[in-house]
Amino acid sequence: YRRAAQADERVGSLRFTCEDGRGPSPMPAHRDEVLDYEGYLRTLDPMLASGRGEALPCTRANTFPAIKYPDDHSPEGLYHLNLAKQHLVETSTAVVRRYHHDALNQITRPTIRRSLRYADADAADAARVLDLHGEALRRWAPMTHRLILSGGAIASFMAGRRMDGVRYSAAALRRQPLSVAVWARLLAGLLGGRVTAILLSTKAAMRRRLRA
Repeated sequence: YRRAAQADERVGSLRFTCEDGRGPSPMPAHRDEVLDYEGYLRTLDPMLASGRGEALPCTRANTFPAIKYPDDHSPEGLYHLNLAKQHLVETSTAVVRRYHHDALNQITRPTIRRSLRYADADAADAARVLDLHGEALRRWAPMTHRLILSGGAIASFMAGRRMDGVRYSAAALRRQPLSVAVWARLLAGLLGGRVTAILLSTKAAMRRRLRA
């Protein structure tokens, strides 16, 4: 509370460190510093590469309602990008949250049914992210930009937006023409949304087994 109360008025979001059974998150570890939009975006790729990007954000109340948290099942990434574009972001080394990965119904564990149910919201979210932040992400967080393109393709195929899925896949292939994963997602998507959902669920299950 004291750290949040002492934050500069220009800071719209204060991001604290978390901890789980694998150690602190995010990695690379937070430093006690204040970031502008470019600085915040430059932190995304290293965290994506480490697979540890979880943090606990504390948002200044007066940023609402100008910047709103999603009211559907869209990911929260767009919200944090919008905050970073309009306000400074402060990061903290203080650990304020411990979390666990053992719940079987975690939203981060995709199931075929849930993936298909939320695909339309996820596809619309990817379109908004790329429209509002795509160029900046391509410049300062290219790995994250490619991930959003791939995510947009997957969600679009599952939502029945085949042409959008092909468009996102083509954009990803221009950047990674030899990527087996991108080609596999495109082929699965052309076979249908359910095939894409099965592929996504299978891949997530295999990743969990490798970590076990």
